[in-house]
Amino acid sequence: MYRWQCDEHQVVFDSIEQVRLTNPEPLREQLPAHATRLGFPDVSWELYFDPAQDLADLDKRDLESFIRDLKARRQA
Repeated sequence: MYRWQCDEHQVVFDSIEQVRLTNPEPLREQLPAHATRLGFPDVSWELYFDPAQDLADLDKRDLESFIRDLKARRQA
């Protein structure tokens, strides 16, 4: 089982895992809502988003690949 550096990292991962790729709402708006439902409303999202590359601009295939990679790392 993967050992997270801090609880917030696990919350961010769990939120990414639950994002609906078919939802037209940008990730920047979806992730905080997921984290709040998990009981963590105070995640510092600005630490996770690179202003030079917004994840909302990635195409669906790239995002699905990103999520698969994260899941594989979690199970390793």
